[in-house]
Amino acid sequence: MEKRAFLLGMFHYQRSRSITASDLPSTEFDVRTLEKKLKQLQFDTISYMDLCLNDAIEKIKRFAQEAPCDSLNVIYFSGHGGHSRGENYLYTVDLGTNLDHGLSIENSALNIKILSSAFPRKVKLLIIIDACRDNLTPTYSCNYSEMIAPQDTYIAYATQFDHYSTCTLQSSYFTETLCENILEPNISIDQLFTNVRAALYLKYSKQISNSVNGLMSYVTLNEQVTRDDVGLSVLKFVDKYGDMYVDKYGCFAGDDLVFIDAAQYCGISVLDAIYKYLKLDAERCHVT
Repeated sequence: MEKRAFLLGMFHYQRSRSITASDLPSTEFDVRTLEKKLKQLQFDTISYMDLCLNDAIEKIKRFAQEAPCDSLNVIYFSGHGGHSRGENYLYTVDLGTNLDHGLSIENSALNIKILSSAFPRKVKLLIIIDACRDNLTPTYSCNYSEMIAPQDTYIAYATQFDHYSTCTLQSSYFTETLCENILEPNISIDQLFTNVRAALYLKYSKQISNSVNGLMSYVTLNEQVTRDDVGLSVLKFVDKYGDMYVDKYGCFAGDDLVFIDAAQYCGISVLDAIYKYLKLDAERCHVT
């Protein structure tokens, strides 16, 4: 499965009359740190800082359109965000300027629904949003903005509805905690963000991350096959096909060929395949 990641950080927000959006120096560090972790997980990554709305949408759509069918894709955003009239938005650096020019919030900010709808093919998508979910201003306020995860999409938000995502000048609490847990092998994406939620609250006692799971199958970011798993595959292969090889090629040639094919099937050497088989076969027979 091809693994791809798109990371977007917003540091220097343009000054405007409509709103006050402070700079976020931590976003640059967050993007760099998470990108390094994703590369360790064999993701092909691309990252951007301080994009305006139209440029961000164009690059997201290009990333989505190039995604192979059934690939695993991560979209990460670090910056200001919020909700308005039932929708959740991410704020690019030109948000205030767009509002100054009389544009509506719908045409001034990035609706998170665009992130999933941009993919023309069936893929697995993980959306990670490190941003606040509070009201932009009372003018744009609403009672509730629901997060909905489409099919095969997982959305992880740094905080709950109407709450802030906390950060220092160096890093965000949420992304920092995510990077501390993301290399954990053989756990599902849902379990990963459950662990992040627990660790985040245990560490800072005030921020509870939130997530919505629309995945239709078990997905892990760091799948590691252990030596015992490989040995079990060899054992099952020889048990299933061993008699067929002996019947077809004879006792001696059949034994050799079944281990040669088992080794090729599991991607290991023939000697490793024989060793693993004998070891596990002895264990199930209680032989030392």
